[in-house]
Amino acid sequence: MTAIYPLESPGGWHLIGATPVRAVRSAPPRPALLSPGDAVRFEPVTVREFDAIRAAVAADAYQVPCETVAA
Repeated sequence: MTAIYPLESPGGWHLIGATPVRAVRSAPPRPALLSPGDAVRFEPVTVREFDAIRAAVAADAYQVPCETVAA
C-alpha cells in the first residue's frame, strides 16, 4: 500500500521520496492531479532532474508525463 501526501505533514507511513509536483492546485478544470482509479508509477530522478522539475513547476511550465493504458 502507498499514500501520497498533498503537502508536507507528519504521518505514520515510511516515506520513500518526495516530488516537486503539486498534487492539488486551485486552477480549474482539474484541481487535483490524480483521480480515483488512476494508475501511478514512481520513477527515480537525480537531484538535478528534481531541481529542474521544481523550477518548471514554479514557472507553471511543467507538464506531468501521462500515458493511456488499455484496460
